[in-house]
Amino acid sequence: MKLVGLFDLSLGAWLATVKRGTRVHDAAMAWRLLKHLHPGDILVADRGFCSYAFIAVLKERGVEVVMRVHHSRQCDLRKGRWLGKGDRMKTWSRPPRIAKSINAARHHTLPEQLQVCLLSVEIAVKAHRTRKLWLVSTLMDAREWNASEIAKLYLKRWQVELFFADIKTTMNMDMLRTRSPHMVARELLMHMIAYNVVWLLMAQAEPLRDLESKGHLSFKGTRDRIDQWQWSLWSAASNRQAQTWYVQMLQSIADDPVLERPFRREPRCLKRRPKNYQLLTRPRHLLKEEPHRAQRKTKIKAAA
Repeated sequence: MKLVGLFDLSLGAWLATVKRGTRVHDAAMAWRLLKHLHPGDILVADRGFCSYAFIAVLKERGVEVVMRVHHSRQCDLRKGRWLGKGDRMKTWSRPPRIAKSINAARHHTLPEQLQVCLLSVEIAVKAHRTRKLWLVSTLMDAREWNASEIAKLYLKRWQVELFFADIKTTMNMDMLRTRSPHMVARELLMHMIAYNVVWLLMAQAEPLRDLESKGHLSFKGTRDRIDQWQWSLWSAASNRQAQTWYVQMLQSIADDPVLERPFRREPRCLKRRPKNYQLLTRPRHLLKEEPHRAQRKTKIKAAA
């Protein structure tokens, strides 16, 4: 199952999600998230969502976008009206080819031209894989949104990857145990509720931090403190005692920040090697265990 999630970067809340089969592209699934976007919002997305139709529809709804330019579109700063250092106002024309994510009737209702801001940004962050980014944005006010501010806003998109890492690793949602589609949807909803509850406790514990405290609160630490304090909260003799312990739990969450690690590398590798066992492809009572590789008998033939 493939998921496309919509998160609030300021709060970390999981607002909505779309689930489809593995053969559906993320750009086609993103259209179902439009109802959760409101005028004045800024959508930060990767280049897989950068299409003329998607940006045009978001612009009509009053939603601003900051995206990485799709690899199939050529980028050139020599043409276009100058807005600031490293950015130009470009005019995109409606493509004649109809995208697979929309129908023909909706394609012809799109505006024939679209004004966007094209930016070239140099990334000076150590251990960053990409050094130069081409960004497209609909934020045209150069006084409020210059190239550096838009680049900082796009770099926050990496937080979504960390959100999904917390969901799949800390919340143990990498493997769903239910079988029917209805129960899978309910299990996914319960994970969303639990994830937002953890972020709610982190938001409530944020004002209790020291003024000189650095870093940010830990998602894993907050979840561990929920497991540690839940039995005390449930067994409280009165509401007053439960409220006192609840404040103490929030204080313990606030006292455990995670410091910034700007030069830390995160290679996409498995930390531990999986066991070399065969896969359980049949029911247990029908599967006959194969002998170990070292115990298999091999026939040795000798030539006379």
